[in-house]
Amino acid sequence: MAGDSHQAGAVMGQVTRSFVRLRTQFDNIGDALINGELLRRLASESEVYVDASGCPPVFVDDVLEVVGQGRRDVHVFRRAGTFRLFTALIRSRARRHRCCYFLLPGGITGEKSPFAAWRALAFVQLLRLLKALGITTCQLGVSYSRLGSRYARVLARRAEAIERHYVRDRATLDYARAHGIRVDGVAPDLAFGLRPVARITGPHRSCLAFSFRFDNGRCGLAKRVFDLFQRAVAASGPTVSYRIVSQVRRDDEPLERLYARIRERYPELDVDFVRATTIDEGLRAYADVATIFSNRLHALLMAAAMGAAPVAVVDPVPDAKIVGLLSDLGLGHCIADVDDDVSAMLAVGPIDPSIFAAQDALLRQLIHEMVAGDGRMTVGEPRRSEAGA
Repeated sequence: MAGDSHQAGAVMGQVTRSFVRLRTQFDNIGDALINGELLRRLASESEVYVDASGCPPVFVDDVLEVVGQGRRDVHVFRRAGTFRLFTALIRSRARRHRCCYFLLPGGITGEKSPFAAWRALAFVQLLRLLKALGITTCQLGVSYSRLGSRYARVLARRAEAIERHYVRDRATLDYARAHGIRVDGVAPDLAFGLRPVARITGPHRSCLAFSFRFDNGRCGLAKRVFDLFQRAVAASGPTVSYRIVSQVRRDDEPLERLYARIRERYPELDVDFVRATTIDEGLRAYADVATIFSNRLHALLMAAAMGAAPVAVVDPVPDAKIVGLLSDLGLGHCIADVDDDVSAMLAVGPIDPSIFAAQDALLRQLIHEMVAGDGRMTVGEPRRSEAGA
């Protein structure tokens, strides 16, 4: 498909180009993963220009590691990136190339201050200008939750300037539309681009992993996770190994405290702590894991891709995106409350690799359609106007 796209551009004297500004959580390997997957897929369909100015070098390198061999079609601006990106964008459009400007995937939540809202509205004006110039703005792999009224109004205006706008679960789609945010449909999370590995059987896969966030109003969760760990030990016994995994830097301190408490209470157990700072380190941490307990979406998906059974230990309010995504995939049995019976959690099996394959195929088809601009693919749900809403 990539070769066909590039050949068509050569014949017609045009080149399809995609443009991305990397502005995200640099201390979160899940964000590195989904942004790397976005660039990898775009590079298979087009030339890609990336503004990486202000990004830590280790983050950029991790993202490009995901792109792999496709990086030869990725032009990264590490200095004066914003100016160089938009200069390349305007020049490309002036030469009548097809140009797509991609907003980043990820979760959007909370409220904006009046000044931050004003800045966001200024960015909306930029998107409108790009649209007037014939540049297609796209976004996929996004979720919305617990938005303040001011921010919701800004996002509603922004959505009108986005030509292709896809969220990653139906609950987010309903939430967005209830707040006046125009959405084209539902598309898979970009982490489904990970290739599942064969499940390891026997004694090599006997580790239970725990990876949690405790921020954003999750008061008292640390104690409840420790209680969950104790119940898991009682159900599994000392022959099982245990691992605490942090793949977001703001999780490091609370998870280190959890690890210290576990070591103090269970000095006889085989327990280790992994501070994963790259995607590869994160995947390696899950290579021998039988079951992961987590409220981090990409910890669950990365572990699942490595063959672990994912147990989403979540609160349906702050963790709505996890509940929505797993429910859409028919994986509601993987969702649990922290106080649920641990035996039922341990009975959850690994995700069928065909689910990853199907989601990967949808992503490939959708991004091809976005970049090629040869028709509109509806995934999950149509536009509100098409649905009669």
